[in-house]
Amino acid sequence: MEKKINAISAIITIIILLITVAPLQAQALTNKQIAKRYAKTHYTECKVKFFRHYDAEKIENRKGTKVVWIWKIYSKSNGNKYGTCEDGSIIAYNKKVKKGKRVVSYCIYNPYTNYCDDIVAVVDNKMIR
Repeated sequence: MEKKINAISAIITIIILLITVAPLQAQALTNKQIAKRYAKTHYTECKVKFFRHYDAEKIENRKGTKVVWIWKIYSKSNGNKYGTCEDGSIIAYNKKVKKGKRVVSYCIYNPYTNYCDDIVAVVDNKMIR
């Protein structure tokens, strides 16, 4: 009987340790990490590079360079699924965002074409679309 109690006590101790220690190891990915992981998974033979300010020369001459360009865009939410970028243009989000909140979006360009609008995925609010 005493052995059973000791075994049960040991199992309970192990479960408590697993529950309290395991959450410390898990971390949520950032939008940048999600974008980079998406690009590396879908375009394994390509390098991944980020840029902040739109550069038409870079985007319209990317075919054959084996580089996945990811554009980092800062915007401010208008209170729905839309926001206004620093240059005044409108951007759509993956979900509704509280008005005034700043959002960072990552637009991932297709590395196999030179079209300026060939964006294969957008990451914001920790989701891909």
